[in-house]
Amino acid sequence: MAKRIRYTPEQIITKLREAEVYLSQGKTVGQACKILEISEQTYYRWRREYGGMDVTQARKLKEMEKENTQLKMPLADQTPIVIPVLVEVPHPDGPQGAKGFAESPSLPTAPAILNALYATVGIRIRDLPADKKIILDALKQKDIQD
Repeated sequence: MAKRIRYTPEQIITKLREAEVYLSQGKTVGQACKILEISEQTYYRWRREYGGMDVTQARKLKEMEKENTQLKMPLADQTPIVIPVLVEVPHPDGPQGAKGFAESPSLPTAPAILNALYATVGIRIRDLPADKKIILDALKQKDIQD
């Protein structure tokens, strides 16, 4: 097994540039890696991590990675206390003061029933909740108009 060598970002970028030269001369990735004494897997990993960078950008990247390892996450006792406040006013017509189960586009049942009522009888009810009393009143109003 070959001895593992740790390369600095500057050395990695130099090796990647050398590999680009070999590839432009018509060599394969495997041949270029053999000349540079690195594995193809290492070449592709380096290219993914450092591809297109210059030396100063690579240095900044490594400094930021080192700085990020030193940052600490706040613990539960260091986070602010969140106090929930309900701002909803109970609706007088809804069950237990609720206005609705969800947004009306996600509940197509009532609009479908009211559209069927319009298609069959000719009365248009646009307000919800449309209970029996509202429908009967609309039918009586239609009879008076006809």
